[in-house]
Amino acid sequence: MQGQGEYNALSALYEGREAQAGLQLQAGMDRAVAGSVSRAGLMRAGATILTGANDLATKYGWFMRSGKTSSASDIGNPVDNTDFAGAFGTS
Repeated sequence: MQGQGEYNALSALYEGREAQAGLQLQAGMDRAVAGSVSRAGLMRAGATILTGANDLATKYGWFMRSGKTSSASDIGNPVDNTDFAGAFGTS
């Protein structure tokens, strides 16, 4: 009888340790997923802000080339490289 009680106690201890290890593993995976979701949310927010800024700039013609404001119709047209002459320390 005493042997059965000790066996039951050791079995319960083992099961508890196994449950602890499983829960710690799950917690680590949950933290990793949360970090990924957080980064994805920040990237999505940044993309939304940039898209909105681009839409406003296109709508109101805030793109600049050689000191002149360009229009939405300039988008997709080739850029004259002289527009950027000297911008990066080259002529």
